[in-house]
Amino acid sequence: MATNLQILNDRLASQYPTSGVNFHVALVLDNRSTFTFTANASTDVITTSANHDFLTNMPITVSGANLPAPLTATGTYYARDITANTFKLALTAGGVAIDLTTAGTGVMTCSDVALNETYTDLSWWVRKEISSYQGVGNRQVFTPVAPTIDWVNKFVRIQQTVAFNNTSGSLGIVFDKALLIRGGSATRGNTTGLFDSYWAFSGSQTIAATENRGIIIPLELRNG
Repeated sequence: MATNLQILNDRLASQYPTSGVNFHVALVLDNRSTFTFTANASTDVITTSANHDFLTNMPITVSGANLPAPLTATGTYYARDITANTFKLALTAGGVAIDLTTAGTGVMTCSDVALNETYTDLSWWVRKEISSYQGVGNRQVFTPVAPTIDWVNKFVRIQQTVAFNNTSGSLGIVFDKALLIRGGSATRGNTTGLFDSYWAFSGSQTIAATENRGIIIPLELRNG
């Protein structure tokens, strides 16, 4: 029997389709990708110590005692002009590249930021989808069903659970977020479909080898 991990989302009932739409559930481990870097004040290019996995318009933070001006450790910037181990930064997504007036000195690092509801580009989430689950690496799929209306408590209630079966052998499956994709594909790594919602667990979750674990999708829908 599946163990209920958490409620995935809580939304207005009017936003929840009950027919004609399939959803897919992907498991994500949202660990930070951090690299040391050098900067070129003439070209505004940042070069990382190893090939990074940043994507265009992805939010980036930097740290270091003497960062390239005008970058600061409290700012959030957006990657552009991506290559395997270089990029430039902008003040806004799709904005012009920041003019670096100094190269900075000492150890400097750059990192992506934690995923949340403001980042709806599926490619950013899929980049951190765990590498193996269900043995063959497939996401789970479900079709919404008509909910039961609780007029007294002003909630729409449903009980739908999708189960993830760890058939990968002796390895545990570790994740900390579950992503709900509207439409899309059951194939892990696929970026079709639309970002719908997500649940961030209080800590990392582990599905042990041979374990069957379930996620409720969702438990309660608000009437407003």
